[in-house]
Amino acid sequence: MSLLDDPPLDLAEARARLAELRTLILRRAVLGLVLALLGAALIAFGAEKIGIPLLIGAAAAALLVGLGRDDRRRMLVRLVAQDDAWAIEEVRRTAARLVSPPERRRLAVGLRRAAESAVPRHAEFSVVDPFRATEFDERLRCLAATIADEAVPLAAAGAALCRRLLSEARLSPLYNPNLGDADLDRAIAQIESAVG
Repeated sequence: MSLLDDPPLDLAEARARLAELRTLILRRAVLGLVLALLGAALIAFGAEKIGIPLLIGAAAAALLVGLGRDDRRRMLVRLVAQDDAWAIEEVRRTAARLVSPPERRRLAVGLRRAAESAVPRHAEFSVVDPFRATEFDERLRCLAATIADEAVPLAAAGAALCRRLLSEARLSPLYNPNLGDADLDRAIAQIESAVG
């Protein structure tokens, strides 16, 4: 399954999942803070055997907060890409962020780096398939230049699809060798249609 074959999320379920993730992140953050404060206090009073494990627990809670935030971000980007979740305020905010000048520059840089994988000296450490990059490098470079140009309108759904193309390796035909060239062609064509 590639990006464009990913079934759309049900909006009611997505809204509930976003709320659930927000609550989970907050609880983990509070737990981490309590563990850190308690662990630091115990260490300050000489109870390192109890304090250090609590600090390790605080670090684990911080890691879980990061993972939860990443899950929320990916879900929001996916909702923007499916282009029908505008009733959700967080989706509208994410959409605005995706078409902001800094994010457009990041997307353009990512597309240029993917295109550079076609050049042998750049392909050595790239995770993009050099043969696939060679076939699509001109379109990727053109798309990068167009997205970087703030005078050219960019639909949020196209920016979100571009973000997913560059960051979701399992579903992206740029990175996943099990997905065909036709998948990459379709994804690039859909992003191209969102520009201009």
